[in-house]
Amino acid sequence: GMDTVELNGQGFEVLVKADDRVTVGQPLVKVDLDFIRKSGKSLVSPVIITSGQKVAFKDGAADGQSVSSGDVIATIEA
Repeated sequence: GMDTVELNGQGFEVLVKADDRVTVGQPLVKVDLDFIRKSGKSLVSPVIITSGQKVAFKDGAADGQSVSSGDVIATIEA
């Protein structure tokens, strides 16, 4: 979420280390959403894609619609 860096890591449990190999679907971080909310921080999380490739977003995903864990929100177009 926005400004959660101000929590200095509280509410987050990192599950991988730098240079770890990860696989599709592997959890990287656990987030305590209730703690984030109670801390007055937004749960809005920007997704930034820097590869320069054309991206197709799922209907509504780019318009602030809520998504759930495991939802596909965007695909790289061929």
